[in-house]
Amino acid sequence: MSIPEVSAEPLSTRAVIDGIFAAAATGVLEDVLAWWADDGVLDDVTLTRAFSGKDELRPYLDWYFKALPDLDFTPARVLVEGPYAAVEWAEICHQTGTFDGVPGDGRELRLRALDLFEIRAGLVQHESSWYGDSWFRRRLGSIASDRPPPPPLPRGSSWAEAVVPDERPATTSAETRRVIDGLFAAAATGVTEDVLGWWADDGILDDVSIAQRIAGKTALRSYLDMYYGAFPDLDFKPRLLIVDGPWALVEWAEVCHLSAPFDGIPADGRELRLRAVDLFEVRDGLVAHESGWYGDGYLRDRLELADPSILPMPIPRGRSW
Repeated sequence: MSIPEVSAEPLSTRAVIDGIFAAAATGVLEDVLAWWADDGVLDDVTLTRAFSGKDELRPYLDWYFKALPDLDFTPARVLVEGPYAAVEWAEICHQTGTFDGVPGDGRELRLRALDLFEIRAGLVQHESSWYGDSWFRRRLGSIASDRPPPPPLPRGSSWAEAVVPDERPATTSAETRRVIDGLFAAAATGVTEDVLGWWADDGILDDVSIAQRIAGKTALRSYLDMYYGAFPDLDFKPRLLIVDGPWALVEWAEVCHLSAPFDGIPADGRELRLRAVDLFEVRDGLVAHESGWYGDGYLRDRLELADPSILPMPIPRGRSW
C-alpha cells in the first residue's frame, strides 16, 4: 500500500494530495481507494456523472485505469488552502480499453485536466474532475480526428515539454486575492474594458472548453465581447476560491441562456447549466494567465445538437442549481 501509517492527527491536505496522486500513478485501485472516505463522492464533470461511496468509485476507477493505462497523473501545479486543493495536469495517453462504453482502439488522447478536492479527517471527501473539453465525446467517437485537442500548459510549453517556470517575483496570496476579487466584480458587470483592466497586456487565456488559446488584449477583447454577449445573464459569482501564492482557483456554477452567437453557434435562447473552474496566475498585480473549464464533454453537442438532456451535476456541499 502507498498510504503512509496513520498518525494520531489527520494528514494535511497537501499530504493527502501527494499520497493519492502517487497511488494513482501506480494504477493500483485499492491503493487509491485507501485515500478516500467511505462516503466520498466524485463528480466526473466531463462525463456528467457522479460516483458516491466506494462501491461506485471502485468500478469507475477500475475502467478508468484500464482504459488509459499510460496515464501517470503527474501534477503540473498544486494549490492548497485549508481543506481544499486544486491539481492541474496534462498528459498524452492512449485509449486501449473500453472507456464509458466506448471500445478501445489505441487512439491518442490529450487530456488537459483540473481536479478539485475537499479533504476531511485525512481522506478525500469530494472530488470534482474536468479532464476533457467540449469535443471530448467526439474525439472518443467515430469522428474524433477532426476535432482539435485542448491547448497545452502555458508559458511556452508544448505537449512534449515541461512547464516553463516564471522567473518574476512571486505574488503574495493577499495580492492574488485582491486581483481575483476585482476581476470577478468586473466580470459580473459584463463590461469588457473593466475586465481587461485586470489583465496584463500579454496575458493568455486558455479556454479548454472550446480548445482555444487567446493571447493578448486585442484577442481577449473580441473573445470577451463574444462571451458576454452570448451569455448576458451570467454573473460569475464565485462559489469557492482557493489562493496559493500567485495562483488562484475559482469554482462557479450558473444557469444561463444562449442569447447571441457563441463560437459560431447561432443563438436560440436555450438554457445552459455551466459547471466551471478557472485557474489563474497573477503577476505584477495583473492576470498573466487563465485556464477555463466551464462545460463538460457534452457541451458542444448540447450547443450544436440542441440536446439538453444530459446536464452537469450541481456543485457539492448541499447546493443545487
